[in-house]
Amino acid sequence: MWYNITMFGFIKKRKTQPGPFRQSLFWDTDTKSLDVKKHSGYIINRILSRGDIADFAWAKEVYGEKKIKAEAEKCETLDKKSQNFWYSYFNISSPCTKKQSHRKLSPFWTR
Repeated sequence: MWYNITMFGFIKKRKTQPGPFRQSLFWDTDTKSLDVKKHSGYIINRILSRGDIADFAWAKEVYGEKKIKAEAEKCETLDKKSQNFWYSYFNISSPCTKKQSHRKLSPFWTR
């Protein structure tokens, strides 16, 4: 059984499998040669970097949140803003976040 989450958070049961991915996301690729299972990493990365909420909902239906989270962790093509958003969404500790220093800083006029 497939589920569809609406904009307001209500869950509707669907009797059919999710439709194909949005073709306009893959304007530079021959979409006829893309296989949803075989090229899952490429499709998920493109959705995470350029997709919208409907694309993400489609990916969650097809791949599941666990697989999308794993792809988000190892994706190197995301820009910093998208990477920070998805790391926050999936509660992943970001490798690019600097740790706070615990040393006490002196005022700039005493340096």
